[in-house]
Amino acid sequence: MKNKFKINNYTGSHEFSCVRCEHFVKPDNWPDVKRNIRCRKHGKKLSFLLNSDGFLIHDEWFCKDIASKQFPDFHINEFKKIREQLKPDYMYHLTRENIEEVSIKKMGTD
Repeated sequence: MKNKFKINNYTGSHEFSCVRCEHFVKPDNWPDVKRNIRCRKHGKKLSFLLNSDGFLIHDEWFCKDIASKQFPDFHINEFKKIREQLKPDYMYHLTRENIEEVSIKKMGTD
């Protein structure tokens, strides 16, 4: 699927990911050496969002159920356009050009 989400010129990212979702559970402390970040809605660990030292990677991932009041309107509008095409139990990776889908089962989430 083609990625039509805008990139923030200041941060160089789309700023549309699990870490901004209302279902995202942060660790008590950073770095998350215990790799406990997770999705409250799906009951899944999101440790694939961490690099080896326990800090967040710069990749942006989301699922069909992402929800937040922090997202800019243009992201919310773009998400509404594609939401019905998204599959449950899949994660979506925003690249510069495309939106790649990966089964949650293949991602090693607990």
